[in-house]
Amino acid sequence: VNKTVHMKIRKPIIIGSVLIGGMLIGTYYCGNRMIQFAALCITAVYAVLTNVDMLKSGVNLVKSRLGK
Repeated sequence: VNKTVHMKIRKPIIIGSVLIGGMLIGTYYCGNRMIQFAALCITAVYAVLTNVDMLKSGVNLVKSRLGK
């Protein structure tokens, strides 16, 4: 039984993830704590925004399973 979910990854998400990764590598070696904190906030917001649709589908799946 194959229970995998095939999701297409859009190009803007790939490009954004590469840019975020580069930013995080750069801020890791930066000694300024404010820049590191700003990068952390940007990364958290980006992660939430790119996963909103997956979060919604997960919530709907849980609701449907609990409703049975």
